[in-house]
Amino acid sequence: MKYRQHGQNIVGANIGWRARPVRMSAFIGGRVVSWNDVNLKVLGHMWAMLTPPNG
Repeated sequence: MKYRQHGQNIVGANIGWRARPVRMSAFIGGRVVSWNDVNLKVLGHMWAMLTPPNG
């Protein structure tokens, strides 16, 4: 799926020393797994719309 990075992203590249503790906290706290589960569930419902030009 195509994704564009921009300055107002809530979730994104997380580059830099300040982003590392935030990223680790989200990973350890289980938020990353939760976010992935939600995203996979939504994508499962939209599977028929994910044709090659849209992916």
